[in-house]
Order: sequence, then C-alpha cells, then structure tokens
Amino acid sequence: MGKIGDKKFVVGSFGRNHQIKKKMENKHDRFQEEELSDILPFIKRSFRAWNDPKNYRYDNTVWIAELADGEKKAIYTRLNRFGDEEIINWHNVPKTKYPNFIQKLEDFGTPNRT
Repeated sequence: MGKIGDKKFVVGSFGRNHQIKKKMENKHDRFQEEELSDILPFIKRSFRAWNDPKNYRYDNTVWIAELADGEKKAIYTRLNRFGDEEIINWHNVPKTKYPNFIQKLEDFGTPNRT
C-alpha cells in the first residue's frame, strides 16, 4: 500500500469488508481503496481514535490527510501482528456534516506510537 517514514500501511480483509458494509449502508462519505496510496503522502496529523482506554478504539489511530484543495480524509489504523499500520477504515471528512470532527480528535490526543 505505502509507507510514511518508517511506518508501513497495509489494507487487510477487515478494512475491505468494513468498507463493503459501509457502502451497503449507503455511506456516501467513502472513497475507493485504490485512492489510499495517493492519499497517504498527504497525511499531516494523527490522533487517538477514542479517549477511553476501555474502548476497543483506544488503540486505533486516525490519520488526517489534507489535500491541496483543502479536502480532508480520515484513515483509521491499528497495529497488526507484523507491526504494520493496518488500515481498517477510511472516509472523507465533510466540513458541513461534521464541522467539529478534527476538534474532537484533538481532544482525544495523540497515540503513543506516532
């Protein structure tokens, strides 16, 4: 898939299946898996996916890519057994629907592994 510095990003079956499920739910904020490798170089920030250590999302990371046109994309990862950042979810960050999305992530803080 791609690398950023020493971090290798891969898409596994969980991520692919999750995207299929979300598209079946008519989630229109999704983008194609094929776009991920083009978006990875635009990652500017990373955050914890949740702030409660008891929640399964706590160990996940949300990577925010900021494209040249100002559009933002969110890519969620978790470490896999090989130590790679396994992409488990991805979507656009619509400014109008979720205007406080980035602020909420900032409140969650940065993950220990970035």
